[in-house]
Amino acid sequence: MARSSAGESVLTRAVRILEVFDPDNVAIPLGVIAEQADLPLSTASRLVDELVAHGLLRRDE
Repeated sequence: MARSSAGESVLTRAVRILEVFDPDNVAIPLGVIAEQADLPLSTASRLVDELVAHGLLRRDE
């Protein structure tokens, strides 16, 4: 499994993205997701795209 330079797995980083959301925060801009998940914007974008492709997140316009 691919690991970040910090030694985290992709799964761990994806879980950090999912943890940003809660019942009161269901629509969050990508920049805020990246910041709150403590990920570079490019990594957050790539992982959000994959989570959307798997039906785990939905992208709003």
